[in-house]
Amino acid sequence: MRILVVESDDLQQQAAREQLSDHELTIARDFIGAMWVMAERVDEEAFRRILPESEIPVSFDWTSSSDFLFGDALAKKIGAMEPFPFDVVLTNMMVRRGGGRYDKDGSRNESGPFGFPIVLRAALRGAKFVAMVSGMDFERNYFSRYITRLGTPLPVGDDNRYKPSFVINGATTMFVFAALTAESSREVRRIDWARILRDLTTIKVEENREPNSRAPG
Repeated sequence: MRILVVESDDLQQQAAREQLSDHELTIARDFIGAMWVMAERVDEEAFRRILPESEIPVSFDWTSSSDFLFGDALAKKIGAMEPFPFDVVLTNMMVRRGGGRYDKDGSRNESGPFGFPIVLRAALRGAKFVAMVSGMDFERNYFSRYITRLGTPLPVGDDNRYKPSFVINGATTMFVFAALTAESSREVRRIDWARILRDLTTIKVEENREPNSRAPG
């Protein structure tokens, strides 16, 4: 599968490379990087092929900056956008913001709960499976304390598996609390990306409905 992992920590990036080596893996180191690789892009070849058939009375020049900006909206209208390049998006809850040349105060290196907008953006863009993992630090990380309220973020059942609880825009989605490998210790904690991927892609949301839940309407 084509997998995007959003992770700022070098150790967890290496864990992803080792555990997901059988897949087509892309790693984004920060929030800005994740937004960039998930951005909508025009399929120029399809655009040139479809535009003359669309009966839209407009000429277009990709070398013109004004036409280039206009082309994005036009490409969406005629269906000439590149498909979302990932089947699965996995992100840590806490990642660095990142930034470009205009970042002068060093805030690009500050970490925040950017995993939440990453999850929503991935689902909106067309990912089939999306998961976010949080850390174990309840005392310093207020968000980690309440990740346990989002579905079933801890392994449950006789099979001791994480179970997705949401479908967001067609994407099977789950929020996971402290999914660590069996070899992890207090000193070295490695995210179990392979386990998250396995449970995310093999368990249906319908199998994890709470007994008192009901469909809206």
